[in-house]
Amino acid sequence: RSDRDFVRVIASLNASRFQTPNRPEAQARGEDVTQELRDNSQTITWLRQFGDAMALNVVAYRRAATADLDARTAFPLAATQTRTLDHQGGQASLSYSAGAHRFKAGVQVDRNPVSEDFRMHGASVSPFAFSGARVGRTAAAFVQDTWAPTDALRVNVGVRYDNYRLVIADRAVSPRVGAAYTVAQTHTVLRGSYSRIFMPPFSENLLLSSSPQAR
Repeated sequence: RSDRDFVRVIASLNASRFQTPNRPEAQARGEDVTQELRDNSQTITWLRQFGDAMALNVVAYRRAATADLDARTAFPLAATQTRTLDHQGGQASLSYSAGAHRFKAGVQVDRNPVSEDFRMHGASVSPFAFSGARVGRTAAAFVQDTWAPTDALRVNVGVRYDNYRLVIADRAVSPRVGAAYTVAQTHTVLRGSYSRIFMPPFSENLLLSSSPQAR
């Protein structure tokens, strides 16, 4: 332990259980649909200061979530579902200040095991069942610079590369640029920016919705 090191550990545990509101006719039939959600997460952060100009930031994280649906008493379609989602990964970034510039570069790696089990049946339809599991992976790298050529002007420039794989594989380059100018006489800040964001699909029910059985 030293004055140049900072370590932070965060952990959480959450759970909730709720019932789906019924219409009067559904309540009379005895429908009782419930859903239970559980998740836990852990994060460890290490910050290391190298002199006055450079800093290293390393983060390791994990979040696990489970959702259970019990709609066996539902009408006309009864269903049950259990799905789990795990998010494991880490990020490391290095910051460096030199004159009017503040550079930052880093990498990020994620691993996402996903499993889904869904079953549905009704009086007038064929039973439907799906069970699947896959592991998604994402790797990314970024670099950025914050430049303050004057006290009134601040410019941000950066670019990020993402490589994503789960049901599909895709990659993208995401540039961004922004500027802020302060008008001292009126205490007004003028801002302008452009950015391109790569957003992979949400993992919840992704295997089920994209499966041949669902189609």
